[in-house]
Amino acid sequence: MVVHTFVGNIGRDKRINVRFMFVDMDVLQSHLTDQICSASGGPCPYTGRQMKPLHASMHVRGSEFDAMGEDLVAALQSNGVPQREQKELLAIIASTRGDIVDPEAR
Repeated sequence: MVVHTFVGNIGRDKRINVRFMFVDMDVLQSHLTDQICSASGGPCPYTGRQMKPLHASMHVRGSEFDAMGEDLVAALQSNGVPQREQKELLAIIASTRGDIVDPEAR
C-alpha cells in the first residue's frame, strides 16, 4: 500500500512527474515494491536493473531525488508507518543517492 501511495504521489508531483511521462507506472510500482521489500530485509527479490547504470543517462538532479524522498515520506506517513521504520528506510534510500543523482545536472 505504501508503494501504491508513493507512486501516486510521484504522478501528482509537478516537480518530477514529467520524468515519468513515458514510464509504465504499474511496472515502476512492481519494481519499487520489490526493491523496498528487499532493501528493508524482506523476502522479495529485486530483479530490476542496478541503480547506477539505470540512471546514468537520465541526469537526475539532487532536487528531483529530494522531491521523490518527500513523496515517499508522505506515503509512509499517510499509511501509518512508525517513525523508526521510516528513518531506517530513508537511510537505505539516501544511500542510493550517489548512484542516481548526476552531480553535473542542473
